[in-house]
Amino acid sequence: MKKEDILITTSDNFTSSEIKAQYGVVDSQIVVGANLFRDVFSSFRDIFGGETKGYKKDINKMKKAALDSIKEQASDYGANAIISLRLDLDEVSGGGKSMFMLNAYGTAVKLEESAYKQEEVDLSPSDISIDDIEFYKQKNRTKNLIQNSDNVASDVKFEAITKYDLWDKETSLNILNNIENNHYGLTELEKNIDDIPLHHIEAFLKDHLHDIRLQLWDIVFNSLKERNWFNEDLLFDLLSHDNHVIRFRALRLSTIKKDYYSKEDASTLKKLATFLENDFDSSVDTKQVEKMFGSKDCYICPYCLKEIEVKTRCECGRNKYGLKSTTPEDIANHFSEIADAINTAMKEFQK
Repeated sequence: MKKEDILITTSDNFTSSEIKAQYGVVDSQIVVGANLFRDVFSSFRDIFGGETKGYKKDINKMKKAALDSIKEQASDYGANAIISLRLDLDEVSGGGKSMFMLNAYGTAVKLEESAYKQEEVDLSPSDISIDDIEFYKQKNRTKNLIQNSDNVASDVKFEAITKYDLWDKETSLNILNNIENNHYGLTELEKNIDDIPLHHIEAFLKDHLHDIRLQLWDIVFNSLKERNWFNEDLLFDLLSHDNHVIRFRALRLSTIKKDYYSKEDASTLKKLATFLENDFDSSVDTKQVEKMFGSKDCYICPYCLKEIEVKTRCECGRNKYGLKSTTPEDIANHFSEIADAINTAMKEFQK
């Protein structure tokens, strides 16, 4: 069962339901250092950008992360519900530092299907309002327009795709693959890109990270940044690629920071830091290009994709990594400091 469909209750059972099986405790610990992590982040603000978030937003994100984690665990068990949910929020302060830790735990169970599924409502035409009929008429028209279009980016309004929840994989990739020559479409995409599921954007990045032109690249990156994107497996794949544009654009993706961290993140960040310090390929793919005064060794700028001479800074103002001034070493140090901060927080809460 998908984690999104897992039911959760703070009670010991669901009303009028029967538990077929119990799978044991599912739990998650999420930590945010109200000052500790902000101190770490602030030292990297010139590198990574961003602004300080309020405690309320931090805690809400922690709750979502914790619940997502225990739902994932329950799904892996084969459960369809979690009972006896408990959320414990603790704060530890000292030395001018403070940390929040959210513990979420409950029991993963399997409910009888008859109890789990809500009874379907048999609606007759008289039960559907004229507004509902008009809504589904327009949804069907938009769906048909998408299905019959070779270039959805030019033929369909993005706000309609969002309104009628039609951002499936085929539609998303059709738009992302055909949007770059459509200035109006790019503007509209920027307004609606946060509605495209992240796994569709990831599929696009896997195939096109090396040739996404500048305006679309910035739109995609800013959306991922706003959504606190992080995908360890995809980052490792991209950072290990033999194409320098893909590797260096993956470095930029690595600068996206999360708003919350779990204990598992510490080891992940350490692995990324070690890879960037020891195994990351910092070389560029060069070729000789004929210039007015002879041939020059040139490479493709990973930010704007313009051809520039080796040992020169691109006119876009970025270094050879396509970043303003950040290097792989900076990002590795950042990952190491965050990992150390997570481990410190966990030790403090265990005292």
